[in-house]
Amino acid sequence: MNQNTEATSVKPLHSVPFLLLIGIFFVAANMRTSITSIGPLINDIRVELGLSNTWVGLLTTLPLFAFALISPLAPRWSRDIGTSKTIFYSLFVLLAGILIRPFGIGGLLFGTFIIGVAVAVFNVLMPSLVKERFPERIGLATGFYTVSMTSFAALAIGLSLPLAENLGSWKWSLVLWGVLAVCAMFAWRPQLKGMQKTVQIKQQKISRATMWKSPIVWAVTLFMGLQSFGFYVFITWGPEFLLSIGIPRTEAGWLMSIGQILGLPAYFAIPFFVDRSKDQRLITLMACLITIGGYIGLLSGSSSLIMIWLTLLNLGQSATLGLTFILFAKRTHNAVQAAQISGMAQSIGYLIAAIGPLLIGGIHDLTHTWTTPFLVLIGSALFMTVTGYLGSRDRYIESSFE
Repeated sequence: MNQNTEATSVKPLHSVPFLLLIGIFFVAANMRTSITSIGPLINDIRVELGLSNTWVGLLTTLPLFAFALISPLAPRWSRDIGTSKTIFYSLFVLLAGILIRPFGIGGLLFGTFIIGVAVAVFNVLMPSLVKERFPERIGLATGFYTVSMTSFAALAIGLSLPLAENLGSWKWSLVLWGVLAVCAMFAWRPQLKGMQKTVQIKQQKISRATMWKSPIVWAVTLFMGLQSFGFYVFITWGPEFLLSIGIPRTEAGWLMSIGQILGLPAYFAIPFFVDRSKDQRLITLMACLITIGGYIGLLSGSSSLIMIWLTLLNLGQSATLGLTFILFAKRTHNAVQAAQISGMAQSIGYLIAAIGPLLIGGIHDLTHTWTTPFLVLIGSALFMTVTGYLGSRDRYIESSFE
């Protein structure tokens, strides 16, 4: 076993669990809104800027490339300046990205990438923070911030188009989400004063060689990547698919939003079962099969049953998303290791996910139907089922070869 250690433990100067939860709630609220708000506005952006579907897909792909680039660096920044400060500074980066996006094609693309840089830090450090601050309630704490993340992501999907219509431009609709970033800055600020490094506890790190050779790490990484592949494809192209089967434009955005909300029960159910079991294989298998059922239903193209299929898909995607964050903590011994596996898994995983919106946009441009794109999604979900099953076994990284 690797004996590299690192002092990361922190002790609160005063007990502020409520303020910590409020801070986590608002940071999580910013983890998807600036990305999901793009989907309902794709048609407006495409028409005004004269972009193809492939180029529009880049708007969702750029943050994913940023996730892949920044994820391995976030644990190092956290160790150097502390988790609380890293999250706080990243909120400023997020706000900068939001404010840059209205300035032409260049601003839209660069701002979107900058947003991805900030969100990458949140993605990596949240599981580590949960592992450190809520070691006995990993599932419950993970469910708390994923509910916030998904709820606001759904809100962004539903409100983006009405905001654009009322404010007169898709640009103002995107900028308005900067208010949520400012709220998160104020909510997180108490954590900068409330923590200091006072206790030096040695926590075993995982060597790079062990990380790259571990079957458990690769299973979790591929599960995470394939889950994100499906999620970001549907967030990007779901509204366009709904339009193609006769759903009115405004209604399509709200159906996407309501579907996300209907998936929320999964975030409450998953922690209940996870905190009571060491092995998550059955839970993972069920979540993946529900996701596949949603895709198959949507592939049928029946608008009369659309709410059923959207509910199934969102329940499955919500459950698998919650499981990805939980597995980062469950497969490791401490917060340092959780940050390590989170960084590696999200770096490689989001490279996989980044292919999705571009690939599906390109396939749709070539075929002018949604049949082939959905067959690709079903195939990726089947592979996700296998990797999730393997990564959900009751094993830690170091024991993956035993």
